[in-house]
Amino acid sequence: DQSTTVSVAPGAPVTIPITLTEGSEVDISAYPDESADIRLVLFDPSATPIEEMNDWTFGSETLVLGEVPASGEYLLEVSTLDAPTDVDVEVSIY
Repeated sequence: DQSTTVSVAPGAPVTIPITLTEGSEVDISAYPDESADIRLVLFDPSATPIEEMNDWTFGSETLVLGEVPASGEYLLEVSTLDAPTDVDVEVSIY
């Protein structure tokens, strides 16, 4: 399990490197410290977006990857869609 908190500014996505193992299942949850619409995008090691979560609800978002396609360093992009100020977002990976 990994957990980190990032400060996300309006219009400025934050990228978090994540090392994942092929074949494993991964749940990534993002919890903003205030009401904000969070968008998560997971990029594979070749920088191709493979999964996106933005279900238009305010509050936490969870992105589930049933099976990691290949071992390596993935990038998780965290952004806010409508927050007027910086938002602290706690990101947990299980």
